[in-house]
Amino acid sequence: MRQAGENVDGKIQKALWVIQEHAETLEADLQRYYGLNLATLFVPGSGLTWRRLLVLIDHLPPEAALITAIRNDTPDQVLARNATDPTKGNWSNLENLVATAIDEIRNSQWMYASAHSERTVRRPQPIPRPGIKPVTRRTMPIEDARKIDPRLRGIPDDQVQDMLDRLTGGAR
Repeated sequence: MRQAGENVDGKIQKALWVIQEHAETLEADLQRYYGLNLATLFVPGSGLTWRRLLVLIDHLPPEAALITAIRNDTPDQVLARNATDPTKGNWSNLENLVATAIDEIRNSQWMYASAHSERTVRRPQPIPRPGIKPVTRRTMPIEDARKIDPRLRGIPDDQVQDMLDRLTGGAR
């Protein structure tokens, strides 16, 4: 068991890597969120130690410039593995919430336009999210629609397709 104050292998190396790879974003975040200057790390008695620097880095919010820069440098394969955890995604929680809000507003506008229009209104596409493949809409083949709903059996194909498009918000 380690004693208090003992060096933990790799922590200073982690801090050095962050400083080497993302010095400007780290400096900006330290100033923005904590009112600290990164240069004081190297001033004896300043109170900014390697340990404190790592604690501050580890507790930066997801939308911090440093966290965003590290996420943006993360390979797509790692993003795909971490897709279920929003804190490890390529966007911050705030960015995901804004994109979701925009999608919902667009869907509401589409529903209103669809209800008040005689023409088919194309359903809006959601804002693409990094690390998440877009959902492709599958349309039901006309033959399958006729199997499900026998009322469609005597109607020409183009009219059945128009009905399916109106129901799903899609277009041919």
